[in-house]
Amino acid sequence: MAGWLSGMVKKNDRLTKVRMADYGRMQMTDYSYSVGALMFYTLYRLMGHQAFTHLVGAYYQRYEAGGGSSDDFVRLAKELSPVSLDQVFRDWLYSTRWTEAIANTPGHALPDRYRAAVGQK
Repeated sequence: MAGWLSGMVKKNDRLTKVRMADYGRMQMTDYSYSVGALMFYTLYRLMGHQAFTHLVGAYYQRYEAGGGSSDDFVRLAKELSPVSLDQVFRDWLYSTRWTEAIANTPGHALPDRYRAAVGQK
């Protein structure tokens, strides 16, 4: 998927200008599924199965009745994660730096990129 997205970045420069947090407002929701999938894969691999599934369950329980926002998810993820997720969210949700990450890193190795950034093995 990272290879496909890297190709799409070359075809659609809006991906380098619009952060994922704004895809809905900018009518780019088609990309939120593929970009989001890589972000969630990275979160899963960084956090580990138990912490990630706990996060998803806790988010669902907290916001099932009223709906939560991306910012709500980020706050809860940072609260529950055993590792720092700041750079992941900065790159994938609040900027377009993910486009640089996938250009230089195969999809399966994205978590390693962030582990190295926070000194995690």
